Amino acid sequence: MSFARLLSGRSFLQHYAGSKLASGPLLLCHAALVASRGLKVAQFNPRELGDLGALFRELKVKSRDVDLGWNHIERLDLDPGTFAHDATVRAKLLRENGLDPSRFVRFVPRVLFKMDVEAMEEKFAGLKKLGFTQRLSAAMLNRYPASFLLSLSLYPPRIEYLKEITGMTDKEALSCFAVSPTLASCSMEAMVEKQAFLTGELGLSKDGLRKVLLKTPNFLTANLQGRVLELTTLLEGYGLTKLEIGKVTVKMPTIFSLSRTNNILPTLSYFHEIGWSREDIAYLIRHFPMTLAFSLENRIKPRVEQLGAALGDPELARDVIRRYPSVMGYAWEENLEPKMLFIKTVLKQEPHKILSNAPTFFTYSLEKRIGPRTAITVKRRALKKTPIGSILFPKDEDFLKRIGVDHLDAAEIAQNWRTILKFPEKPPSPRKKKKKT
Repeated sequence: MSFARLLSGRSFLQHYAGSKLASGPLLLCHAALVASRGLKVAQFNPRELGDLGALFRELKVKSRDVDLGWNHIERLDLDPGTFAHDATVRAKLLRENGLDPSRFVRFVPRVLFKMDVEAMEEKFAGLKKLGFTQRLSAAMLNRYPASFLLSLSLYPPRIEYLKEITGMTDKEALSCFAVSPTLASCSMEAMVEKQAFLTGELGLSKDGLRKVLLKTPNFLTANLQGRVLELTTLLEGYGLTKLEIGKVTVKMPTIFSLSRTNNILPTLSYFHEIGWSREDIAYLIRHFPMTLAFSLENRIKPRVEQLGAALGDPELARDVIRRYPSVMGYAWEENLEPKMLFIKTVLKQEPHKILSNAPTFFTYSLEKRIGPRTAITVKRRALKKTPIGSILFPKDEDFLKRIGVDHLDAAEIAQNWRTILKFPEKPPSPRKKKKKT
């Protein structure tokens, strides 16, 4: 191909790329790249391309996706005089079914530029017949557009298998494909192997398996010999048995999706650095494994430091976290900080003294438990002689009976507890700014 013929494609390159390809060196590099791929760019008259450029601009595809789409058109040897119109028809059909045509330009351009419209309609009708709602099928196909090319015969045996091993409903089994579309192309043998690991090795019950797979159905497509077994071995090194790892998995189904390098190992190393034993870390993982998913720099370190500063003793802060790891999951400004203020201004005590008598203090709701019950106790003039544990721990019936207040009076006091205790009103939550469309 001569250099002059190669450059003859300049006008249509600028056209279909929405004029994003600049003239000069960048255009020459693009032309050379096209030539290196063996594409017959110069054989087309730019005017024959019709509305292709307009279609790409309408789909808001990036210039790199335009290149991918165009290259696919070339490989499929399509008629340049008709494919723009046909692609517009297919794009309209995809949109009508809740799909984003621009994702098909990049990942499976064959669908947008080559697939028969009747075949596409049959595909949508077939998915509907299997039980997929438009929302589920759109979630599945937008997430993994290549699913559109899979045979519909792959779905029924896998749907029935999920229902059999977990007791899922039809809707729940179908939702697994929306979350993890590659289930349809995963072999039945591989799925059985992962199921055997969860139920056999980790001891998950049928209901436990259901909870895990509803949240992370992609576990059935994961590499069992890689991340899964590596994490299992790591947790066993901290003293967790496989049955305990199974319970942790039910509590936090995404645990096997965490990165050992970015999440798990740095977090474990940090707890070792601040003086935690392996037994302490094992307790944390057993009771609040979500800690492993938190950002070390943005959540874990700040929380340990905030508690240490508020309690006046870093060691006490670590002890609170050791005994009640769920405190790591509470928001500081919305949850923990107001409770610290309540201890100091209403109970007029130091936080560490309260926590020594009632270490679960942070786990109770300020609005529904701590505040109302304290106000009821104040009304009965019994706050000074009533331990905080006796205020928080009993059930409602037992508490009211012990304090001598009936339900109607208790309900009225509970509504006005902030006024009674002269505790500041809860500030309104900041409104999230709406994104401009």
